[in-house]
Amino acid sequence: MKRVIYCSTAIAAAFLTLFVMNGAVRSTDGPNPARPWYGFTRIVTITLESASDPLTPALTSRWQLENINQVVPGDVYRVTLPTDAYSISVKVPTGGVYAIEPPIVVISTTTPWFYLDYRTNQRALRVGHQILVNQTARNNQDYRYIATLNFTAPYQYIGTNGYTPVSVTASSLHWDNIPLPIPAASGDQNPYRFDATTWLGDARLPANDEASSVG
Repeated sequence: MKRVIYCSTAIAAAFLTLFVMNGAVRSTDGPNPARPWYGFTRIVTITLESASDPLTPALTSRWQLENINQVVPGDVYRVTLPTDAYSISVKVPTGGVYAIEPPIVVISTTTPWFYLDYRTNQRALRVGHQILVNQTARNNQDYRYIATLNFTAPYQYIGTNGYTPVSVTASSLHWDNIPLPIPAASGDQNPYRFDATTWLGDARLPANDEASSVG
């Protein structure tokens, strides 16, 4: 699924948003409102930090990831971060245990919640005059994926391949989806997969500029 939306105004400064949810969550949002339950909620907030140099090949970004397990507490989670992740912060409830073994964070919780915060230089890459942001999540059961991508001037939203955002403003994009299963015939061992590739344009560079392309 692909949608292309063009922004004609300057992009305002972005504010960081963190969604806090308590208890079991039931919602009719997402592509399949007939499915009223799911295993857990993954909340992701991505904030791009603008570079002063338009030829910078990559942008610094801050990622926040919160998991709320609504079925089975006490699980062990292994979260793989980008290899260049730094300023890693982990929060777990009382009784929870975690270990940072770069690039993996191992979390054991006695209650179904944990939170990660980290920065990285390589998750928002420049390709020509555009900025590429990838989001991917997989699981073997129903889950809800909520995400917000914040960006600042001079970047402008161009479009998204994969799951399209349900809300688009001049400074943020928002997703709220329950990913559908992939047919078993595909051989995918993680059939519930969320993929979104978002393109942001840099108004400081012409559309045919290839000077800063990265392969």
